[in-house]
Formats: sequence, structure tokens, C-alpha cells
Amino acid sequence: MRVIGNKDDFAIEYEKTHENKYLMGRLILWINGFQIGTLDDEQMLSATNHQLKKLKSEEINISQIPINKNELLKIIKNDDRFLLNLGDTFDDFWILVCSVEDCITIFWELEENSFFEYPGYPKNMMSYTTSRESIKDVINQLEQELH
Repeated sequence: MRVIGNKDDFAIEYEKTHENKYLMGRLILWINGFQIGTLDDEQMLSATNHQLKKLKSEEINISQIPINKNELLKIIKNDDRFLLNLGDTFDDFWILVCSVEDCITIFWELEENSFFEYPGYPKNMMSYTTSRESIKDVINQLEQELH
């Protein structure tokens, strides 16, 4: 397994398993020390990489500066442009992302009836804010390694 980034901030852990028509592998995110996704399932790494690019886009910018994270969540939770869908490996998680100025905030929650088991995983909504630049660096490194 290869880790790009810092698991205590933002990291991607992945391995390539095989390549037929598409590059297949396993991939999870690490955010603030928490694993998001499962390594028990394979997926198309190029498709996941494409979805991760959303974290670098201006599409997730919000102009209204919220007072706190609860207000921020209210602003973005009903707008699909903030929903991050990374494929089957992440189906057990609900993930929202947005950027305010030069920071990205990620909200995630483990689904109540998850398919895979995550012993001891918190049942509440989690959130973490980090610099847009650190996320861009990790995603750019993944792109280079997959090509």
C-alpha cells in the first residue's frame, strides 16, 4: 500500500491491483486520522481520481462566510455540487466538501447500515478543515502516480 500525504491531515492510501481495460485497485482517504472507505473492495482508480479532482475545483467554493461549521453544513447539505461520490469503496459514507477562501472543509458520516464493518468508528457527523493547497498537492501526486 502506498500513502500520499499525512494521515493526520489529508492522505490517500492506495494500491494498484491489476490493469485490463482499466486500472483497478484499492483506495481510501485518511482525514484527521480517520479512515474513509474500505480496502475490502476494488474499484477503477481512474474514476476515483476523476472524482477527487472536485476537491481542486472552484465548483465547491461558497461565497457566504459561515459563522461556524453547523451553519456551513446547513448551507451545503442540500446542494448536490458539494456531495463527493468516490465510488463503491466509499458507499458506506456520506461525504460533503466545500471551500471557503483557501481552506477546504470535509464533512463525513458512516451510514447507519453500512455494508462493511468499521469497528469502533464514530457514529456522529465528523468534519475537518485543512488547507486547499495540501489537498491539491496530494491529489496531484496521485494523478502523477496513476499515469
